[in-house]
Amino acid sequence: MDVVKSVSAKKTLATMTLLLILFAFITPIYTFADLVPCDGADCDFDSLIELIKNIVTFLLFGFAVPLAAISFAIAGVMILTAGGNTGQVEKAKEIFWNVLIGLIVALSAWLIVNAILLGLGASGLASLQYPLYL
Repeated sequence: MDVVKSVSAKKTLATMTLLLILFAFITPIYTFADLVPCDGADCDFDSLIELIKNIVTFLLFGFAVPLAAISFAIAGVMILTAGGNTGQVEKAKEIFWNVLIGLIVALSAWLIVNAILLGLGASGLASLQYPLYL
C-alpha cells in the first residue's frame, strides 16, 4: 500500500510541477508588460504605490485565481478517479475546501484593502475592477 501511495504522490508532484513550469512560461507573456508603471527618471512615490498595487493585483488575479482553478480541477479529477476509495475522496474534498477558504480569504482581503483606499480618497489607485490579463 505504501508503494501505491508513493507512486500516486510522485504523479501528483510531477503534474503540479509541470503545470507550474507551464504557468511560469506563459504568464510573463501577457502580464508583466503593465506591471511597472514608470521608466527610470519619471518614477515618484505615486508610481511606487501603483507598482505595489499592480503586484498585489497580479498575485491575486494572475496567480492565485488560476492556481485555485487548477487545484479545483485536480480535486475533481481525484474524486472522479477514486473508484470507491473513500480516502482519496476525503483527500479531494479537503483540497477543495482548503482552496475555497484560501480563495475567499484572499479575495476578501483584497476587497477590504480596496474599500479602505477608496474611503480614503485614493480613487486613482484603488479600483474594484480587476485587470484582465488576456
